[in-house]
Amino acid sequence: MPSGSALALTKAGAEVPAIPGCVTQGETFDQLLRNIYEAVEGCLSVNVEDVEISPNDLVMEIAVTAVP
Repeated sequence: MPSGSALALTKAGAEVPAIPGCVTQGETFDQLLRNIYEAVEGCLSVNVEDVEISPNDLVMEIAVTAVP
């Protein structure tokens, strides 16, 4: 690790255990964090054109935010 660095990150990976197959990686922690948001969005996105919605269905939009 270079002197003066708190963290030397060279390619890290992350997964969301609650969403099977939702994994990503990044060269830095910031990139990893951006990529995991994109991975979650991609894993949870649905092409509405391919889904038939009946009057009894409930459609919800979910926002994922970071908690410090």
